[in-house]
Amino acid sequence: MLIKKIFVACLLLHAIGVVSYAEMPGDVSVSVRISEDMPDIDTYLPRMMLYVLNDQDNIEAHIEQWKEESKDILEPLVRQYMLTAETLLHVTSRAHSLEVQKEQARLLSQFASVKQAIESYLTDYRQRIEHLIDHYTVRRVNVMSAGPDAIVLCGFPPGKYRIYGIVSFATTTLRWFEAVTLKGGDRQNIVFTRENMTNPYWTDLDWWSFMNLDFSKHHN
Repeated sequence: MLIKKIFVACLLLHAIGVVSYAEMPGDVSVSVRISEDMPDIDTYLPRMMLYVLNDQDNIEAHIEQWKEESKDILEPLVRQYMLTAETLLHVTSRAHSLEVQKEQARLLSQFASVKQAIESYLTDYRQRIEHLIDHYTVRRVNVMSAGPDAIVLCGFPPGKYRIYGIVSFATTTLRWFEAVTLKGGDRQNIVFTRENMTNPYWTDLDWWSFMNLDFSKHHN
């Protein structure tokens, strides 16, 4: 009701020349279209969270920059992780002796240490992304049921935005990170599908996947 009053007020101001059409707020319509690929999804009562982010500073570019800079730190650690795991597998396959047990213990300790270091760096970058999203968020909407009906987000000044959507059901979480540009008084439609899913938290993916590592580096 409040949004409707604001929209009517904007129309009146435009009518009397106080607000130009280019300055009028715009709307974003968001809908989810994944039921064709997942026909049983409604039985799990999916819920959706929507975040509208001010994207004037290009949030995705910041996230990609962190992803690239992380490689100098994480690639050597991943290399050590993979080589240690390979060596540990080889040692474990040998006949057990006191020397083999000592070597296993050393490798297990090294393996755990490297894994902890990787997780520590990933946590740091995860927190950076979380703070970035929180800083640029201009509106949050909790949708109790992520059904086929569109959710209309009203009253945004003209500009660049990013719609961060999270759909959760059972043990599954799907994410989208769609850019949208609003002009005065218009409405942009965004459809979340399986094809345009994007997780801004690249830290949630496996290291060898999100960094596109060249595996030849790790078997020298």
